[in-house]
Amino acid sequence: MAPRDGDHFFPEDLLEVVVTTPGSREAVTASIRLPDGTSFDVALDDDGSPLLWRSTDPLLLTATHPEGNWVLTAESAGRSDEVTFTFRLPRHPRLMFGPEDLDGIQSRKDDPAYAAIWAEMLRMASRYDEPIPDPGPGRDIRSYADRLMNLSLIQLVDPSQPHEDLLWTYFFTMLRYPNWDEGEIPFNNEDLTVGHFLTALALTYDWHYDAMTPAERAELRDRLATVTDAWMLTYYMRVYRDITWNRFGTVTNNHYWINQQGVAAAAFVLEDEIPEEMRSVWVDRLEENLAVILSVLEEDGTSNEGVAYHAYGQINLFRWLDFRDRALGGNTAEAIPWFEQSVLWDTYSILPGGDDNYGGAANFGDCPARHYQPPRTIQAWLASRLDDGHAQWIAEQISWPHVTAMSYLWYDPSIEAIAPGTLPLSRLFPQKGIFAWRSSWDDDASYLSIKSGSYFGGHEQPDAGHLILHRAGVPYLTDHGYSYLKMTDEHNLVVIDGVGQDGEGRQWMSAVDPVSWASVPFTLADGSYFDVVADPTPMYLSEELTSWTREIVGLGPDVFLVRDALAATAAVEIDWLLHSYASEPPGSAGQTYTYVDLRTENPWTEEAAGQWSIQPQDGVTALHVMDASAMVWTPTLEPSMFVPEKNLDTGEYNASFDSFQVGYRLRRSVSADRAGSLVVLWFGDALHAESWSDSTADGTRLYDATADVAVVVWPATSPVTAFNGCDVTGAMAGRRFDEPAFFGRDLTHFSQGGDVLVDASTPVSLLARLEHTGVRFAIVQAAASADLTLFCPIEPTRVTVDGTDASFTWAASAITLTLPAGDHRIEVE
Repeated sequence: MAPRDGDHFFPEDLLEVVVTTPGSREAVTASIRLPDGTSFDVALDDDGSPLLWRSTDPLLLTATHPEGNWVLTAESAGRSDEVTFTFRLPRHPRLMFGPEDLDGIQSRKDDPAYAAIWAEMLRMASRYDEPIPDPGPGRDIRSYADRLMNLSLIQLVDPSQPHEDLLWTYFFTMLRYPNWDEGEIPFNNEDLTVGHFLTALALTYDWHYDAMTPAERAELRDRLATVTDAWMLTYYMRVYRDITWNRFGTVTNNHYWINQQGVAAAAFVLEDEIPEEMRSVWVDRLEENLAVILSVLEEDGTSNEGVAYHAYGQINLFRWLDFRDRALGGNTAEAIPWFEQSVLWDTYSILPGGDDNYGGAANFGDCPARHYQPPRTIQAWLASRLDDGHAQWIAEQISWPHVTAMSYLWYDPSIEAIAPGTLPLSRLFPQKGIFAWRSSWDDDASYLSIKSGSYFGGHEQPDAGHLILHRAGVPYLTDHGYSYLKMTDEHNLVVIDGVGQDGEGRQWMSAVDPVSWASVPFTLADGSYFDVVADPTPMYLSEELTSWTREIVGLGPDVFLVRDALAATAAVEIDWLLHSYASEPPGSAGQTYTYVDLRTENPWTEEAAGQWSIQPQDGVTALHVMDASAMVWTPTLEPSMFVPEKNLDTGEYNASFDSFQVGYRLRRSVSADRAGSLVVLWFGDALHAESWSDSTADGTRLYDATADVAVVVWPATSPVTAFNGCDVTGAMAGRRFDEPAFFGRDLTHFSQGGDVLVDASTPVSLLARLEHTGVRFAIVQAAASADLTLFCPIEPTRVTVDGTDASFTWAASAITLTLPAGDHRIEVE
């Protein structure tokens, strides 16, 4: 009998009953019982054969017929049989909005708040060429999915637009590519195109359901169902139960999210149109995998793939959650801290932008100088889901003009934007070990970031301890970006006996056991001052290296000190590396710098022995680099080489793993079992530096034409006395004179120039600005309760600790008080 048990029918389908009676020539009668309890007889003809009976007049199904299970009963020669099939009224659109939302979505095109997004969508569509008829095994056509979604939304919003034919050309070409049937790797990039295509085809079907014929709908349903069912058997949809560290990167990378998104698109768009026993398997798998993903995402909002790949993964995760939350209920983003924290990570990863407000993205990992997916899309979703004003500010203000169809759907202009100027100038993301600092939230700010944390592998690179430095959209101390052969020496790091960190030398970095993760054990920052210590030691493959710590002290927008201390069980060859390349400024608003055409030019100039300057672009302020170490390092300026993702001459994928020069690097080398390095960095020609370093301490003095600007000291063994007028008991101490302040780490005593600046009964780390005539404060970290004396030349009338009045004494230009263990802010009036 036909239909068969479990068949599905939809409006505009023809319902034809067919009954065969092998071995009997008796007449057949048939009836159908409807979900409302009524029945009707089905007229049958023997079709010229007494063994085959067929509907005299097949029934054209319409939306007026009752939805649900229909029961067909046939009788002949005293025997009867019945089948149950389903008539359904598919509800479309359903994936990202419903029919009740359509008028509002269509009217957005006339809203000034959406004008720029709509105009860019139209501009992009006007430049699409037709899809190639057969991509073969080598063409990367995943971008067709973005094109189809853009065309689909444009024609849904405004059917008068001229892209209807191109829309369906893309749709049917993608639907009918022969690649679908070519095994587990049907397209050139294994799984990515499948995930993207499933999503784009499902959305187009959802948005333009009424424009398709029953046969076309059936073809689409069959493609989605067949591919998805097969995809469930591949490792792209595998469930990682009892997940451990070696799979963290597997479930947090863009490939996994893209495949989940594609299956989710099929599962939720076909909710009314395929057997539930098939679909429930997909939904159950998606729910289990989502739970695993959400359990592994680091609470600090970061991604092992870097901020650019992070955006590529996010757009797919967000679409998946749209499909999921709309069908099953809830707001997943509100339930997991990672989403809110990811807004902050993106905010602190956006580089100051010079003449506009977008200098690109901090490119740790396999990342270019900008996001792979536009902030106007990613942050719009986060803003709308979390009612987050900082995300809204990024979505509205970042001048990079690129958008997607999702920008139009996700942007909600009613959310009030909050400028990042309300945020602190620095932030530590502790799990990923990324400390990001900027001198201000202005477009001409200096920006420094260092990374030293967890390593999930994949698109990460072996870069624990690596730092980058940008200013006003110009890169000075650089990262190469996407590397096909991930090497430690491509970064601003050290290598030991020519060997670097765990995971190097591979196209995809392997996951690193958490016992070998790096860390950032110390940060202290307030406004333009910061002190950060990184410990990358566990990441190093050298058996002789026992410790390497890197400390960076920042004094305003212009001065940075990088101090490294290394120890080994035997003498080792140490290469200390600092990279820079010449670059060109953006060619248009919202774009970022590029280094490709100037990649063999040398931005370095040797000014004197042990002193260099870097000028990456014509006319920009020079960054001065001075070796202020007590130890003698042998310096060399040399080309900086790496294996990029793309051939830098042709733009094609670098399948042969060819190496290319990108700028130059300063290599400083020494052979020792213990080594110390102090490098002073400063912008502009007004400042000068001299080394104070000797066997007792590393130190430096910075000065201008009229006076000292700052002094900083790292004792080799504590304490040191009478060291260029400084007495220090502690790990580091310094004083700034142009903007009076004193600071230090793990101090119990610091005096300079006759002034006793710090006395503490137990070690404290601090920044104190108590010599100002205006706001006077100190931020203090105390590991234990401390009796603390701080230099304060003006007698206070009031002292508060963390906003509460504190008891204090003042004598000999100093205040004394007792602090409990913890982090504190002292305000002095």
